Amino acid sequence: EDDGPFFFRSYANTGAAGISYRHYFNNNTRLRTILSWGGIRNYGLDSTSSDGTLQDRYGQRFVEQKYTLQADLRRKISRRDHFVTGVELSFIDARYRDSIWLSDYDLFFTLTNTAGNLCLLTGYVNWKHRFNDNLQLVAGVHYQQVSLDSDRALEPRASLKWGFAPGQDISLGYGLHSLVLPRTVYFSETLVDTMALEYVQTNRHLGFIRSHQVVLGYQFMMNRSHRLKAEAYYQKLFDVPVNTFPSHYSMINYGSSFSTEMVHDSLVNEGDGWNMGIELTMERFLYGNLYYLITLSIFDSKYRGSDGVIRNSVYNGNFILNALGGYEWPLKNQSTFSVDARISWAGGLRIIPIDLEASREAGRTVWDNSRAYEKREKDYFRIDLHTNTECIYFL
Repeated sequence: EDDGPFFFRSYANTGAAGISYRHYFNNNTRLRTILSWGGIRNYGLDSTSSDGTLQDRYGQRFVEQKYTLQADLRRKISRRDHFVTGVELSFIDARYRDSIWLSDYDLFFTLTNTAGNLCLLTGYVNWKHRFNDNLQLVAGVHYQQVSLDSDRALEPRASLKWGFAPGQDISLGYGLHSLVLPRTVYFSETLVDTMALEYVQTNRHLGFIRSHQVVLGYQFMMNRSHRLKAEAYYQKLFDVPVNTFPSHYSMINYGSSFSTEMVHDSLVNEGDGWNMGIELTMERFLYGNLYYLITLSIFDSKYRGSDGVIRNSVYNGNFILNALGGYEWPLKNQSTFSVDARISWAGGLRIIPIDLEASREAGRTVWDNSRAYEKREKDYFRIDLHTNTECIYFL
């Protein structure tokens, strides 16, 4: 049956407010405190039209508010040593609901109706020490805690930078990092009693996604206008939420528009994954009216779900190339005319193919999960061109 043209309507409201205060104890010590609020409200409707009137087929509503109190203290102990510590407490309230129109029953059926709140406490201590003009160490500890199940994470981090020649330096950094899950995942509800229509939030126990990260970097100031940078990195992810039964599903792929999973419930922190790659950057600062920046990233991203199979992640496009630049012509009276351009080229996201034979038999879309994320979509390519004239008049 032809439902007619398809329409998508989206409405969004955002807001933010805050107040900050700085207190200087002396020239070497400063305390800053910030109290802030931020909120977002998003509505979306998918509709079709067959007789000139709109019929809503799917709707979603997302509302989130965040209240934050943070403070940080900076102290210059000596010419070689700097100390920074801070703490942040956030209260987050989130509500998400989506529903689909069932024409056979002439009603909307609720797919997801989640709501909840949580507190997130973070703190850190950093120490920066300069052994000499060419050797610098930054070390510290980061702490996180979520109120849902009092999950805690204590994360050491350190980096060493050595200027081994004029205009050249190398750096090595390591950090243990923890990622808080999206609120809609924490508050996803599972139907546990079909007779009593009883739902339980089965993801409230989930812990952080953890990762070890190592970065090796090199920087070369070729002259006063050109800089070359290179970085090689490796990231090992663990405690990634996956299904309790053998499946390709992993929270590593969460947020992709190509994901076929709509429900993220009854998960456990037993998956893993890894990312590795190199990034090259050539930069010319604005000099002689010309500037440009070229970056190339080559990478590989893999993960392992509860079925034990190693797969590409949905974001494993393997490369990203960005190039931007511009030229500025001076005019009379300090006025200018400039032309800027940008080129972006990236490997496409990975997909789960459709099983055509099974789809025909079932009368609906059936995904071939056994070949999940083997192939990529077409590459993304875009060119942007911008001109600007700035005129200055003296009265």
